[in-house]
Amino acid sequence: MQNFFIKPRTIDGAPALVRDPLSGLPLDPAGDHKPRSPFWIRRLRDGDVIEAQPAAEPAVITKPGD
Repeated sequence: MQNFFIKPRTIDGAPALVRDPLSGLPLDPAGDHKPRSPFWIRRLRDGDVIEAQPAAEPAVITKPGD
């Protein structure tokens, strides 16, 4: 099964509370990779979550010779 990156929609500037059906934990407001399962597809269709791109990780700068 494919994964996709989703995050909760915002309601009045605050992330919606959407719980993972397996862990019971809320979806991270910054988003997370989740399986493209019927549960998450329904959440997407109902507008509880949005498909997004993960934030770019900061580049690690090293000095020559390190």
